[in-house]
Formats: sequence, C-alpha cells, structure tokens
Amino acid sequence: MERSVFAVLILLALPIVSAASIDMKSSYSQGETIIAKIDANFFNPLKEENVFFYRGHVSIPMDYDVGKVGDYYYIKASLIGKTSGNYSIKIENAFYYKEGRVTDEDIIKNFSITSSIADFSIDPGFVISIGNFSIKARNLQDSSITINIEKPSELSSINSLNLYSGQIKEIDFDTSRINGDFPSVIKLKTSSLT
Repeated sequence: MERSVFAVLILLALPIVSAASIDMKSSYSQGETIIAKIDANFFNPLKEENVFFYRGHVSIPMDYDVGKVGDYYYIKASLIGKTSGNYSIKIENAFYYKEGRVTDEDIIKNFSITSSIADFSIDPGFVISIGNFSIKARNLQDSSITINIEKPSELSSINSLNLYSGQIKEIDFDTSRINGDFPSVIKLKTSSLT
C-alpha cells in the first residue's frame, strides 16, 4: 500500500509542463546561418507558413527552411544581407501542447545581429537525406579562410576546405557506410565561427 501511495504522490508532484521553446544563439554575425531547434509537441506539423522574422516589431523577409529530424523541428535561416540590430523569430498559428492542453500561443525568441561579418555561411543548414548529399560553404571574408569539418566516421568527406574571398564550394558527403537511420551533427569551423 505504501508503494502505490508513494508512486501516486510522485506523479502528482511532477509538473505537466511541456513549454515550447526555440533553442538558438542569442547573437549572430552578419551573413551567418541560423540553425534553430524547436522543442515543442506540435498537434499538427509545423509549416513554413507558421514562421515569421521581425526586426524590432516590423515583419521582414527572410530566406529560411523548416524541417523535422527525429522528434524535433529545425529552422535554417540565412542572415546574408541583414544589418546589425535586434530581431526575433516567431512561430504563429501553430497548435502545440502546453500544460496538457492544446494552444496556439506564439513561440518567440529574440536575437541580435552584430556589426561583425561571419567567416562563412552554409546552405543548407540541415539536410534530410536518404543517400549522399552535399552542402555549400561561402567565404564572407576579404581574405582566404580554412574551414575544418568535424563529422562522424561513418560519413565520408574531406576534413578541411580552403576558400578564397567570396568563393563558394560544394562539400560532398558519402553515406554508403551508414546502415539505417543515422541522425548526425556535422560541424564546420574556423577560428571564430562554428
């Protein structure tokens, strides 16, 4: 009897909170690529029409994509051509579970763009692929840069990439050594940007 009472008390003590959030950096350099992870239990799939970007309180156009990997949605957005200032990303009219009920409250995350220029940008920021894939890296600096690539050993690719100012190169990834689902993180790095 004591065990069942104890179990019920623990269940009652746990909050039924499933707060939605956008996980991303709070500050970006100009030209950088935003990769934001959305942590929410959506009632209906999240769509691009639900995502908006604002500078201050004014809606602005943005080049972005939405995709689902595993249990999470991701938003990739390019900050090329965006000036320094205060911005926000807002998910509107998307139904999700909060405290055990379905709601469509806006999910908002503020961020800023600094006056510095990012070393490089990437496109796309995430990939959902059944086979081999590639991404493009673009040097945004006035001088050459080297981008180091960290990846799981199951993915075959180059380990680094040299880019002249303004140069865009494609990085190919071979998935032939992967069996089954393989959610993975690939990091592209310079001395000042990951």
